[in-house]
Amino acid sequence: MGDWMEFDSINKKKRAESHNETEERDQVWKPPLQGIVNKNIDAFLNSQKSRAGWGAAARDWKGDVRCIWAWPEHLRAGSELEESLKIRQALVAARIKGWKAIEM
Repeated sequence: MGDWMEFDSINKKKRAESHNETEERDQVWKPPLQGIVNKNIDAFLNSQKSRAGWGAAARDWKGDVRCIWAWPEHLRAGSELEESLKIRQALVAARIKGWKAIEM
């Protein structure tokens, strides 16, 4: 739990630094088409501490939360590859759930 709290705290700070308030207010979740699950993914990388992780939320066309994931891990690669690996992990998790139609 401590890793997640650290991950969440750092991620909130990073988001606040990289986005201005107007941009965040303008971002509105839009539901996918009926029968499709929408998956929002956010990856975090801290090369100084060799830490990486990702969180994802999956919602259906009604806006109901289907699942939430969070995985803290050790950094294994450069930022572009690491982020790609996190997206792949999210797709694998969706497949395990049996979801055949997702959008990201």
